Amino acid sequence: MAYKVEVGKLVPSILRDIPEEEIKKVGKVLDRYRLYEGFLLALSSGERQKIIVIDNVQWMDEDSAEVLKYIVRSAKSKVNFILASRTEETNTYTNSLLSEISRVKGISEIELMPFTKEQVRLLVEAILGEINEEITEFVYEKSGGNAFYIEEIIKSIYDQGTLILRGDRWVFIKPEKDTFSKSIEDIIEDKLHRLSPEGIDILKISSVLGYIDIDFIMKVTGFNEGHVLGLLENATEKGLLKETDTGEVKFNGEVVRDIIYNKKVGKLKRRHLHKIAAEYLILKDPENVEEIARHWKIAGDIKNTVEYAFKAAEKSEKLYANDEAIKYYSWVTEAIEGNTRMYNENIRILIDTHIRKARVLNLVGRKKEAVEEAQKALSLATTYNLKEDIIRSLNVLATLHWGMSENEKAIEEAQRALEIAGDLNDRALIAESSKNIGDVYENIGEYKKALQHYSDALYI
Repeated sequence: MAYKVEVGKLVPSILRDIPEEEIKKVGKVLDRYRLYEGFLLALSSGERQKIIVIDNVQWMDEDSAEVLKYIVRSAKSKVNFILASRTEETNTYTNSLLSEISRVKGISEIELMPFTKEQVRLLVEAILGEINEEITEFVYEKSGGNAFYIEEIIKSIYDQGTLILRGDRWVFIKPEKDTFSKSIEDIIEDKLHRLSPEGIDILKISSVLGYIDIDFIMKVTGFNEGHVLGLLENATEKGLLKETDTGEVKFNGEVVRDIIYNKKVGKLKRRHLHKIAAEYLILKDPENVEEIARHWKIAGDIKNTVEYAFKAAEKSEKLYANDEAIKYYSWVTEAIEGNTRMYNENIRILIDTHIRKARVLNLVGRKKEAVEEAQKALSLATTYNLKEDIIRSLNVLATLHWGMSENEKAIEEAQRALEIAGDLNDRALIAESSKNIGDVYENIGEYKKALQHYSDALYI
């Protein structure tokens, strides 16, 4: 009875059927020996084997480890253990327990690998009740295949309102800013606390670049290669980084990088590191204009943002990555329009960007937005009396309105463009304007007028 009462001090529900006078006889002070014997008696009773399952063994304290070691030594034939632990977070007490179990009973270690993309897809399907490739891709990249992260990321995007149930279907809107649950942040914070200040610094630096680059880390910190490799190895042991089959070291899920970047890198430091990253990539990977543009944008360098975002947009257009092209053209207009000095110096670039963006928006079916961009170009060209740009803007508007079957507007705009081109005696612009008028007449079935304007365009 005394042993049962002792265990009941930790598990009060056991005391319900024990008379009060029996409890008083044992006393309120916890007796460690009786407690250990109480657990041992419970586990040794009966003929069946007992299995103790313990999760999060990495957080075990000294007292818990001692009682389990006692059970291992005293009931080794009747008790088996299933222990779940994060190997990167084991402590002295955990290691001591594992050594005792290994010595007395032996250990079979099963390493649980991160989920593959297909396994993530199945888990997403189990949670949402449907297969959604866009959500799967997002969750897989962010989680790195970590099952706990997967559930928490899905919960986070649902709480943010970017995962919405409409009828019986889930609609996913990729969040502009990553916000993760406090539980994920706490886990990553705990891992970071186990690193040295230098170890944290190299992860902060890498989070800005977006990936692990030893040369970049050495450039920023001044550390030698051996020291950097040691710091990366330590971060890998803590579960913040992972090594791929090809030997590449990566963040252990984008969620790790995002939280380090957003929580650990201050705004001033961030801008400084993005500037260094842009300069580094210009020398190391000059064709990667998309990433260079991103770094200049966050660094707040207007001039270089305009130059490289424009290059990135042109590159995206050539690759038919129209949504990306629209994004980069928007970066150009935002950069110029947000700076008075840059605005006046780059008005022609701004007009050209509006026109190019209008054409791409039209390609992806966003016709109303395309018209708005072309009208912005026309307004600017008119304000600054830039005749050639007025003609180009009118011709784009004519093409857009023709595609929207607004034929009267299209003819009016193309006619205006033709008149101004005639005043300038610009043969190429006259030909373009004549062709646009011909397109509209062909569209409405006035083939003689269409043929006349096509002929004019060819003759010129």
